[in-house]
Amino acid sequence: MRKPSPIVVILLTIFVDMLGVGIMIPVFPQLFVNPASPAYMLAPGTPISTAYILVGLLSASYPLMMFFAAPILGELSDRYGRRRILAISLAGTAVSYALFAIALFTKNLPLLFASRIFDGITGGNIAVANASIADVTKPEERAKAFGLTGAAFGLGFILGPFIGGRLAGVGVTIPFWFASVLATFNLLSVLWYFPETFKTDAPHRAFRWFASLGNVTKAWTMRDLRVLFAVQFLFSAGFGFFVSFFGIILTERFHFTEAQLGNYFGFVGFWIVLCQAILVRRLAGKFKGEQLIRWSMLGTAITVFLHIFPNDWRLMLCIVPFMAASNAVTFANLQGLVSRSAGPTNQGEVMGVSQSVLALANVIPPLGAGVMAAAFGTSASVLFGSMLVVAAWALFMTSYRTAAAA
Repeated sequence: MRKPSPIVVILLTIFVDMLGVGIMIPVFPQLFVNPASPAYMLAPGTPISTAYILVGLLSASYPLMMFFAAPILGELSDRYGRRRILAISLAGTAVSYALFAIALFTKNLPLLFASRIFDGITGGNIAVANASIADVTKPEERAKAFGLTGAAFGLGFILGPFIGGRLAGVGVTIPFWFASVLATFNLLSVLWYFPETFKTDAPHRAFRWFASLGNVTKAWTMRDLRVLFAVQFLFSAGFGFFVSFFGIILTERFHFTEAQLGNYFGFVGFWIVLCQAILVRRLAGKFKGEQLIRWSMLGTAITVFLHIFPNDWRLMLCIVPFMAASNAVTFANLQGLVSRSAGPTNQGEVMGVSQSVLALANVIPPLGAGVMAAAFGTSASVLFGSMLVVAAWALFMTSYRTAAAA
């Protein structure tokens, strides 16, 4: 039987990775703030402020470990091959979801945290998968290949919350056993069908254990790019503050169940993917990136801020298409500006620094949002998130041209 293309296995890896992330979305808010849910993990009478901080810590544990581990896994794949590291990463993901299910069943809070930390350490799936794509495609074909990975990423995010919400309605641990089985299937596909794609006799460079911290530090030394990196950080962190506790807001304000949360975030994912696939491409041919960002970033700030007010969840649905459009246009064009501002000989270095900046921006919001929610209520994270996006917009409007001309 003919083996599938390595790209097919890579796309499956990315799809399953995002599906697993999406499956968790409807269950997370129920763990600490909804005593009526079978997923609730805390003792009766636990203060809600404590619950908010725990949500933030649990949400941040995965991206924090990923921030440090992803570059290390990438360098290990340069030494020992993509196939081996990808298999180890998928095995870690499968084990972590199984541990999460066991923790839910036994109400074991330390094990719950350990499962997310373990997945963050071993879960460099996407970083290694992207490196594999670069191995097996010609330079002129990579844009198309990475477009396919974006589609797999988006499809996983759409289906993940929907599937997670539906399965949680049957049994609270079932979504995570399902995710573990999928990751195991993906691991087997790598072992059976994925050939080693990295073949080079080049000498290895010195191993960097703290490459992510080095990349973040380097971001502020790149004179022509540091303003864009700062804008990226503020924008991503601002949107992260909004996303971190939005499931909690829906649960508290509208008493959403796991299934309803899955439907809502699946709807959000659908609009994000639609805007990325259609709107971004059509606008790119008509306007310059900096022209689009001036309006789209402000649109993101406004639509995030508007989520504070509705007392009917259907009104929030009306905001979603506009938020998805402005966010998709901003993110895509910011990445484009960073890439175009880099020289032809340091594209890889610049994009690696950019990814580290974005990874750090994903770590801070859950921690900060948890503390804010405990002190001021859940809407505080939405307000602060919109303020950070406004700060990113103001920095871009006042400093980008100066930075580009420097």
